[in-house]
Amino acid sequence: MKPVATPYKAITCFCPAGRGQRVLEELRNEMGINCAFVHHARGIGVGNVQEKKLFYIEREIITVLVPAHDEEPVIGVVL
Repeated sequence: MKPVATPYKAITCFCPAGRGQRVLEELRNEMGINCAFVHHARGIGVGNVQEKKLFYIEREIITVLVPAHDEEPVIGVVL
């Protein structure tokens, strides 16, 4: 007999730098989710094309893998 696979969802969220670790700890402590990770990203954008003003921004990208039936509560924590 073949084992039944549980459907999973991947949730990805872009948030301000410095928030990712706190969200991961909250997911682990309150919901028991251990399948999540954070990436740090930074980049340059053009805020005003006519004046060529550059802006620098840093973000953290949180990715969480959860069973499909637990998606809604996890989105509430991540956001």
